[in-house]
Amino acid sequence: MSVLRIKFLKSSIALLLGFSAGIGLISYTTSCSGNLPTPTPPTPQEKPIPFTEKYFSLTITNNQLNVNGMQSSADTSNYNTLSIPPTYTDENNNTYRVASIGVDAFLREFSFDTRSNIINLDLTNASNLRTIYSGAFSLCKAFCNTLTIPGSVTSIGANAFANTCFTNIVNHSSNFNFADNVGSARVLINATSGTSLNYDGGSIVGCIAFGKLTIPSSVTTIGDELFNSCLELTDSLTIPNSVITVGDYAFSSCSGFNGALTIGNSVTRIEYYAFYNCSGFTGSLTIPNSVTSINNYAFYNCSAFNGTLTINDSVINIGGNAFSGCSKFNTIDVSNWTNIPTIGTNSFRNFNSQGGTVLVPENYVQLGIALSTFDGLPSTWQLQVV
Repeated sequence: MSVLRIKFLKSSIALLLGFSAGIGLISYTTSCSGNLPTPTPPTPQEKPIPFTEKYFSLTITNNQLNVNGMQSSADTSNYNTLSIPPTYTDENNNTYRVASIGVDAFLREFSFDTRSNIINLDLTNASNLRTIYSGAFSLCKAFCNTLTIPGSVTSIGANAFANTCFTNIVNHSSNFNFADNVGSARVLINATSGTSLNYDGGSIVGCIAFGKLTIPSSVTTIGDELFNSCLELTDSLTIPNSVITVGDYAFSSCSGFNGALTIGNSVTRIEYYAFYNCSGFTGSLTIPNSVTSINNYAFYNCSAFNGTLTINDSVINIGGNAFSGCSKFNTIDVSNWTNIPTIGTNSFRNFNSQGGTVLVPENYVQLGIALSTFDGLPSTWQLQVV
């Protein structure tokens, strides 16, 4: 099935991700163009795949049923929905509760090039479902409906819904803390505590989230690799003042961002590769005076910043290659430094070779600040006292 991707320009559409009552939402916002409203296509009537052993691989353990995936020979061309029921009755008229969906059960099973006609995942009636194991629906990119997590669910494994295309997630499970087990930046992203965006192992490289990302002000942690390689995140990005830590690879290779990056004034650590290769951010960048550590490769190859890089006096460590490849900055402002932080190898390598200005305090000589302080900075740059 061919896929047509339309770039929107004017009216706003928000894709709201998994939430709990009272918790802020993460939204991806795009816009629509044209003088007339875009017509909404009719929702196709659901035609669920028959839940039988002809179509599904099923295992019974302790009188409970686990769904292992599809039978490879199953012809699903006449259906459009994968629906998980509450119970299953076998040919001997024995009835079992459908309790779990197995590891990698439907991995890549419903994508643009395999069983692409199955566009809905329906868990609404799966009232006995307790566990959705790791990778269960990973890379099922054909799913494009609203997903409802039933209240019976107590465990969701790593990457259970990684790289899916759900437009909305409704969570009815009050038993489950998604902060510890979330599997995709695209879905199920808010913790019930509302403080941590995280996931349990594995990478979400290649996620298909798109548009403007808005992080709610309740969030304090952006976990490791959470948005790694989400190439179609666009526009500017604001890390709210509530956030304390931006984890390793948190936004690594999110090259679609094409506006300003604003870092909130509560962030204390910007971890390894946090914004690595975010080559679309523009304008100036201020490291707020709450930050103490900028780790290795944190802003490596953020090559479109084209204003001033301001590093405040709170920073005590700048890791190796932290700003290497930020080739369009024309000014570095360290004018409020009272001490020189530890600066790693090549932290300022491949800056603008045509030259630029480092703004320094009046007592820079006594502090020992020189061009060589900024390891790797081209000799065409100069110091200027503020």
